[in-house]
Amino acid sequence: MNIEHQVVPAIALDTPQRAKCVSDQITQLCAVLRLVERIAAIKSNRPPVDQAALVHEYCHACGIAQRRARTLIEQATAVAVAGVTALLNRDDRSPSIAAACLATELRSVLRILAATVGRQSAGSAEPGYGLALGASRSASGLPSGQFLM
Repeated sequence: MNIEHQVVPAIALDTPQRAKCVSDQITQLCAVLRLVERIAAIKSNRPPVDQAALVHEYCHACGIAQRRARTLIEQATAVAVAGVTALLNRDDRSPSIAAACLATELRSVLRILAATVGRQSAGSAEPGYGLALGASRSASGLPSGQFLM
């Protein structure tokens, strides 16, 4: 059985389809974050973002912010896939440090995503589109600006 992956250009999707796609991707990223936090033994009682509010803000953001948000989501998804794959392929039996770094990066990109569509994330002093976050570093020491163009 040959299954082909067909990429649908974002421009061809209407707003409800785009919002559903973005909503599903944010839900998946949050689920991966929760899984990685469990591997890292991080107890987090608060969600990284309010998913419903983030999707609402996305739907009401200007076109350029929506395109930037979709790019961030694509990049975050690639990082999540690579990070989880690396965790699964590790030879050592203690993946908690690597998982904690990945969790920090995922939580960071979700905050940047919230700032990109105009929401201020809890505890963030960065207004607007997250441009000031480009030079910052996450707790893992890795540049969080890798998600910004």
